[in-house]
Amino acid sequence: MADLRKRIATVFLAAGLLLPASAQQGRFGRGPGASAPRRERREVARLFVVQRMREALSLSDAQTLKVMDAMKALDEARMAHREALRPLLDGMRAHLGDPSTPDDVLLADVKRIQAEQARLEEVLKTEEARLLEALTPRQRARFLLLRRELLEEIVSREGPSPPSAP
Repeated sequence: MADLRKRIATVFLAAGLLLPASAQQGRFGRGPGASAPRRERREVARLFVVQRMREALSLSDAQTLKVMDAMKALDEARMAHREALRPLLDGMRAHLGDPSTPDDVLLADVKRIQAEQARLEEVLKTEEARLLEALTPRQRARFLLLRRELLEEIVSREGPSPPSAP
């Protein structure tokens, strides 16, 4: 247990020291802190969530490690989705900008984007199930409440997210 606490504290400390001063003072993703490298900001945010979960759900060391792995997999899936979606959206924008683009080409663009979205949703479902498997029934119930609380904090701090791609 002491090793895990030391590991989490070390990662928090290292992440804090590695971030530029402007990032340490600003919010993640906006404002002065937006200049920090995306991966470092995401890692710090992920560790913050894991620490909140550890405290709110009274996670054991073994559970915390499983949660950390699942949270990392969820984050990596979102990043991979973002990368996969970028060329699909660029292609659709180009097709929309060309009035001579036939409807069947636009429909194919929409279907590719929807397929990528469905793929992400399946990965997220699988990873969330893996995360929930590490928790007791009581912790699962607390997790659902905590997740809602964290999302509300984000929305109140940063405002609602812009609509996602179709």
